[in-house]
Amino acid sequence: MALAANIDSDDYYKVLGISRSASDKDIAKAYRKLALQYHPDKNPDDREGAEEQFKKVSEAYEILHDPEKKQIYDQHGKQGLERGGGGGGGQANDIFRHFFEQSGEDPFAGFFMGGGGGRGGQRISFQMGGGGFSGGGRPSRPPRDSDTGPHVIPTNKRVCLHGLQSAAEHNGKEGTVLGYGEGKGRYTIQLASEDDEEVELALKPQNLTQLVEGVEIVKIPGLAGNRGEIMGNKIAAGEPFKYTVLMGRQVASLAPQYVLLPVGTLGVRLCGLSKPELNDQRGQILEVDKEAGRYTILLAPAKDARQVKVKFENVVC
Repeated sequence: MALAANIDSDDYYKVLGISRSASDKDIAKAYRKLALQYHPDKNPDDREGAEEQFKKVSEAYEILHDPEKKQIYDQHGKQGLERGGGGGGGQANDIFRHFFEQSGEDPFAGFFMGGGGGRGGQRISFQMGGGGFSGGGRPSRPPRDSDTGPHVIPTNKRVCLHGLQSAAEHNGKEGTVLGYGEGKGRYTIQLASEDDEEVELALKPQNLTQLVEGVEIVKIPGLAGNRGEIMGNKIAAGEPFKYTVLMGRQVASLAPQYVLLPVGTLGVRLCGLSKPELNDQRGQILEVDKEAGRYTILLAPAKDARQVKVKFENVVC
């Protein structure tokens, strides 16, 4: 029977709402739930109060997930930790970042991406350091037989799902590309559920946004020149598409014209063009002209390699 968490308790087990016999998996599961619930970015109306709760949850997890600290705490309580210098001294944000790096999960998919809600704001403003989730903690899977080309998102690339109707419960989740089949025009995407059961979906390119590192912010006073990482997207009915971009410890929700994708990015898609035959065509970024605000895109597949110059706002990754 699950116990109710008591964040204000002086007992770390009660803070997380677990029994003293809880397994490491139980401890991690309890922390994950509470850390997301009390993260300041999910509580914009009471950030200070949420931050205090967030710190308490993080401190409890820091002690109980560490076998040595947990043993001292079980035997001698907090006083024993203080005497041994092993108390909870970690920064809550660092603990949070490390936890999700280990799991390879996007912590904000649930409340920042897809469907309206906090995350639309973007990836956590508490921003976890530059390369936070770039690699993810989940090991890359061996590549499957997959078609390749300038228009194909590479195998093992992390993506965010959106626009799904028959499987709408997966909108906003993060997945990994296992392969692409030219015949059906779909990617095989691997997801991981909370209980670590793997799920595979066959999805169209239009339902994916690549999580790209090394993007540059342009044209926005105060942000122009900053570099960051696309951590998701914000898609709400009646509103234009926006990326969720992480820049150091800052997060922003930005339209494509303000997010410069790196030269060489594969599988980008054209959209919003006056020539309908070009919309949804895909290719690779060959050149960037900041002054003109245009990419040179190599489109594929095609019998003859075709290059087009397209405004930043008409290219999404």
